[in-house]
Amino acid sequence: MKKWDYIIIGFAVLCLVGSIFLSGFILTETGGTPTLSIYSDHKIVYEKEFTSTLTDEIRVDSPWGYNVVTVANGDVHISEADCQDKTCTKDWHIKRVGQYIFCLPHRLIVEVKGIATSVVDDVSQ
Repeated sequence: MKKWDYIIIGFAVLCLVGSIFLSGFILTETGGTPTLSIYSDHKIVYEKEFTSTLTDEIRVDSPWGYNVVTVANGDVHISEADCQDKTCTKDWHIKRVGQYIFCLPHRLIVEVKGIATSVVDDVSQ
C-alpha cells in the first residue's frame, strides 16, 4: 500500500467515527424534567428540579475547600471557589441534560441529569 492509500483509509475511518458520534446528538432529545445534582466527594449534597425559573446560590463546603454554585435564568456555573487554579470558575456554564462541571481539587461535580429518549422509533430500527 502506498502513502495515499493510508491517508484515504484514515480519512474514511475518521468520517465514520465522527458521523456515529454526531448522530448520538442529533437523534436524541430529552424527556421529562431535568434535575440539577451537585455531588461532593461522591455524595449528593443538592438535588432539585432544573427549570428556567430556578434561582439559587448553593455553597458547598468540604474538607478541601468551598465552592459557590449559582443557578439563574436556566444557567448553572461555579461563581466562586477557593482552589488554587480556579479552573471551574472560568466561563463553564451548563444548561442542558448531560452537561457537567468538575472541580477536581474539591472533588465536586455539578451535573444536569435527565432522561434521553431516542427520536428513532421501533419501526425504523
